[in-house]
Amino acid sequence: MSGSNLLVNKGIITEVIVNRAHAANSLNNEAWQELVHTFRAIDEDDSIRVVILRGQGEKAFIAGSDISQMVKMEPHEAACFDELCHRAH
Repeated sequence: MSGSNLLVNKGIITEVIVNRAHAANSLNNEAWQELVHTFRAIDEDDSIRVVILRGQGEKAFIAGSDISQMVKMEPHEAACFDELCHRAH
């Protein structure tokens, strides 16, 4: 379940940590994809009863989407990114 942008401590209480403290834990395209994959896996695991979502570091919980990545997107990329964000919710 873990990827380069997320750390997952799995158990009956599972902790999902956004690991992008250098960017105020903002979610880039890869982090959104990892969130979708991780939460689908959690949803399919009946042994998990509680999920704690948090950001790495002391500065920020999750700043939202990574705007520095978004401003570089072409319209079709932005549409795909929007769809990905909706799947994560």
